[in-house]
Amino acid sequence: MDFRRIIQIFLIAFFALDIFLYLLYKENGGDNTEMNATLSVEARMKKDGIGFPTLLEKKQKGYYLSAEPTNFQLLEETDGENPFFSGKTVSFPTNYTFSVTSNKKYTVKENLEGNALGSFLSSTDAVLYGKDYTILKKTKEKTGTQQSLLLSQSYEGLPFMDEASKMTILLKKNDKSWEFNHYTQTHLSQIEPLREKQELISMREAITTLYNNSKIPNKSKISSCELGYVNILSVNNKQVFVPAWIVKLEIADGTAIEQVNAITNTIFSTTGISVGN
Repeated sequence: MDFRRIIQIFLIAFFALDIFLYLLYKENGGDNTEMNATLSVEARMKKDGIGFPTLLEKKQKGYYLSAEPTNFQLLEETDGENPFFSGKTVSFPTNYTFSVTSNKKYTVKENLEGNALGSFLSSTDAVLYGKDYTILKKTKEKTGTQQSLLLSQSYEGLPFMDEASKMTILLKKNDKSWEFNHYTQTHLSQIEPLREKQELISMREAITTLYNNSKIPNKSKISSCELGYVNILSVNNKQVFVPAWIVKLEIADGTAIEQVNAITNTIFSTTGISVGN
C-alpha cells in the first residue's frame, strides 16, 4: 500500500473520530448549559481563578503536510568532501540528529534583534540548510551569562513546533556580544501539502475547546498559546504534520501541555502515531 493511500485512510479515520468526539461532547451537555449561554469563556475562566492572556480571534490558514526527516549521517557518507565538514567535529546521536562543534567561534549581536543570526545561517560553510531556519524562542539563564536559542523551519509563515525540525544553540556572553561554536540540528526535507489550504481556528476557539472539555484546571494559568505544525503520523520514513495550537499551562504540580488540532478543533495527544519501520 503506497504512502498516499495510507494517508487517505488515516485522514478518513481521523475525521470520523473527530465527528464521534464532537457528538459525544454535545450529548454530555457541550456548551449548552445556562451558564455558557450567558457568560463568555473569559468570564467563566476568571470565575474559576484561571489566568490567561488576551484571547485573539484572528484566523490563519494552513495545510496537512507531509515531509521526510533529513538523514545527516547518510549526507556525510555521500558528501564527505563538502567544505562544510572541514574544521568541525560532527556526531550523530541519531541518523536524523546532527551535532556540530566548530573550531571557529561565531559572534552575534547582544540584543539578538532582527536577523541577528543572518550571516551564520546564510553561510554554507557554517551550517547545512541554514536559510531554512528562523529564531523561534530565546531563553536567558538567570545569571545572564548564557542564553539558549531555539530555531525551526516554517511553511508559508507557520513554524514547525516539533522535534523533527529544530536547531538549538547555546550562546555565551562575551562583553557586548554573544558567542557560540556548537549546535544541534534536525531538519525536514520534501515538505509538501497533502490537501488544499484550509482556514484554521483562532486562539480563542482553541482555548474555549480546552476549557469546555475540562482540560484547564481551576486556579491554573495559561502561560503560552502558539500555533505551529506538529507531527500526527509517521509512515516508514514519511511524516504527516497538522497545524495545532500548543497551549502551556502552569498547574499546581508543575506544567502541562495541551494541543488542539487547528483544522478540526479537536484535542489530541502530543505523541504522533507511528506505522511501519
